[in-house]
Amino acid sequence: DLRILLMSATLDSDLLGAYFGASRGSIKVPGRLFPVRTYYLEDALGLTRHLVDPRAEWAKGGGPIWKEKGEPADPDTLEDMDAQTLRQRYGACSESVQRALQQLEPDGLNVDLVAQLVSSDIHAEGAGDAVLIFVSGVKEIDLVIEAVLAQSPFASADARSWVLPLHGGLPFEEQARVFQQPPNGVRKVIV
Repeated sequence: DLRILLMSATLDSDLLGAYFGASRGSIKVPGRLFPVRTYYLEDALGLTRHLVDPRAEWAKGGGPIWKEKGEPADPDTLEDMDAQTLRQRYGACSESVQRALQQLEPDGLNVDLVAQLVSSDIHAEGAGDAVLIFVSGVKEIDLVIEAVLAQSPFASADARSWVLPLHGGLPFEEQARVFQQPPNGVRKVIV
């Protein structure tokens, strides 16, 4: 029996081989590594100086998500974190970041913050200017793309044409576009 598993992420190949009962080794194809910079919510809030719109879906008490919310929030989320606990955990952050953390719905997708972060001047030295954003579904992809396109750095036709959706429902040609190189000075955004 031949079993083929293609992965784009790192994994323990010996453990996986044992699971499938593989008696022989595996073939490893080397790839390229790209520099990745990780930002946490508090980092993004600080970099963008984001202000939470109290009417937005991702704000506590705002938008339709709060009208539909039936069960209590997870006790480990920011929603149940009192001001003192928040200051202890995020004391190194500015007051505006702490205030924003207190105002945000932990289960909401703050598309305004994502769009502001994508539009900000973040990039790794020596790397191409590209941003990869993971969200949970096609609706969320569309919301993020709409918010990104509303930002001034994406006003030109060139910039707008490189804000790309990526999901399994797209035709192959559209999916393959994410591997193409944008013109110099244009940030590629894949959502």
